Amino acid sequence: HNPETLLQLEQLRQSLALSPLKLQRLHGMGECQHKYMAEHFSSTSRVYCPIGERTSLLPYLVRRLIENGANSSFIYQAHQQTSDVFYSRQAATMQSLAMGNYNIPRPAQTLSYKNSTSWDLSRQRHFDIIFKACNSEPFTQILASTHSIEHLNINEVFVAQPTSSRPLILETWADEMEHSADLLLPLLLQEAGKTYQDALDELREACDFCRYYADQYNRHFSSPIQYDSLTGEYNELKYRAKGLALCISPWNFPLAIFVGQVAAAWVCGNQVIAKPATQTPIIARAAIDLAYKAGIQQDGIKIIDHPGHSLLADFFENHKTMPDLVCFTGSGKTAKNIQLELAQRSEQIIPLIAETGGQNVLIADSSALIDQLIPDVIDSAFYSAGQRCSALRVAYIQQDIWQPFCHALQGAMQTLTTGPSMDRQTDIGPIIDKKAWQKLHEHQDWLQACAEEVAAAPRPVEDHQQGQYYFSPIAYRIHELDQLKQEHFGPILHLIKYSSSDIDKVLHDIAESRYGLTMGLHSRNQSWIDHIVSHAKVGNIYINRTMTGAKVGSQPFGGHGLSGTGPKAGGPNYLRAMLNEQVISTNTTAWGGNTDLL
Repeated sequence: HNPETLLQLEQLRQSLALSPLKLQRLHGMGECQHKYMAEHFSSTSRVYCPIGERTSLLPYLVRRLIENGANSSFIYQAHQQTSDVFYSRQAATMQSLAMGNYNIPRPAQTLSYKNSTSWDLSRQRHFDIIFKACNSEPFTQILASTHSIEHLNINEVFVAQPTSSRPLILETWADEMEHSADLLLPLLLQEAGKTYQDALDELREACDFCRYYADQYNRHFSSPIQYDSLTGEYNELKYRAKGLALCISPWNFPLAIFVGQVAAAWVCGNQVIAKPATQTPIIARAAIDLAYKAGIQQDGIKIIDHPGHSLLADFFENHKTMPDLVCFTGSGKTAKNIQLELAQRSEQIIPLIAETGGQNVLIADSSALIDQLIPDVIDSAFYSAGQRCSALRVAYIQQDIWQPFCHALQGAMQTLTTGPSMDRQTDIGPIIDKKAWQKLHEHQDWLQACAEEVAAAPRPVEDHQQGQYYFSPIAYRIHELDQLKQEHFGPILHLIKYSSSDIDKVLHDIAESRYGLTMGLHSRNQSWIDHIVSHAKVGNIYINRTMTGAKVGSQPFGGHGLSGTGPKAGGPNYLRAMLNEQVISTNTTAWGGNTDLL
């Protein structure tokens, strides 16, 4: 609707020798622009006047006024100088060889590390490259070797690879993964059931972790820090590796979380034992093989294949020692078991970095835009088959917008397609395994008996086929958050209707759940948003956007309470937890005098 866009379209029309443009404008807006286009380029205009209920019409008109207000200085000039401004804009546009805005900062200008490579899957030529790789023969041979607990060689060989060279090797690992997209993307689709976009996003996140942690180590931990003190005294802080780090990763992000844990622990100088999820070992083996190719010594990182429930016990029995650090991402129950095992089997206090799930909540007030709220709810609750620790589980919807929200949700969910991840049209891929699939059906049975169904996506032709299990998204209304005793890891959304006077009770109920991972807020009332933010005890709050897809370095991710220990992955404090601090205090006058006074 701005003159730059109209003139660029006209330039494109002329280059393609097409018929005159047909434009559309809102009644009362853009008259001078459309008049100019008609006089100089023979375009025609269709004028429309929207009608509707106040709740939907008024927000629309306000948005359009704001959009047009962005051109207020231009419109003012147009009224003062007739068509001179249009002529100047036409000349500038027609002479321009590119249509990009060079004032928009590129990633290299805003990020401290190299941004990961991406593909626009909406473009056929980009999609064809990935589609061809992902539909080739399944990969059955991965070169990286795995170890058993019995044959692990726990020693000091890892010291031979100096920490000063590790950041550069970590960046090389990221490069190797990008260059091996035709290997990793098919594995993510075939073994983890990722859709094309989810697989691509995960590969990019794994590369971001490597480059970000390499940058962080170089910036903050590679050199000693000198502290101010009294004259005649020298105080220095150094960072040293903890020793042996055990990294236990989940199946829902078998590449990104696996690589993120290992990269952070290794770049700090630790020897790493990586234990991937039993459901997705091939992806982990492929990633480690690329790590070795990048220059990481095989004694520095070792991958083991072992049942998780007996991992620490068997480790202790075979080596009579415990790791110096444990990084874990998975269920809260397993994290608690690891914590108890470490306390019982080791005399020293072993730090545990745990990231677990959450009963993640979204709250929408009456000012929320339904057209914006619905896509964000769909994305947050159902994409990745709801198998993200950050996924939306419970949505509180203010009663003033309850009916239009439910109506819109019903329609939006009817457009979702559940099916094989290899199909391009699939929105919701498979559940990770039969056991998880059965648990979701058990919870659905409970909802059928104790809750009210609001909306459901079409069911696939078959719920399970060729070893994959499908569960179509569903949404049910419940009355209290307390009805949910645990997190249900899949595309199931619980809805609660609330009144504006009950917002403090809503916040109390959320706090009482003791989960603290992610929260979403949808509102155009800043004071309401500020009130929620000041009372919410969660790790990540997302306002007027989706609740998933945290960006490494920009949105450090992790919760507290039942949702983890911190520090946040992809944040400035994560590497600090992988290191021991050492302070050296020297009396410089002991050599015969204070040289600073000379």
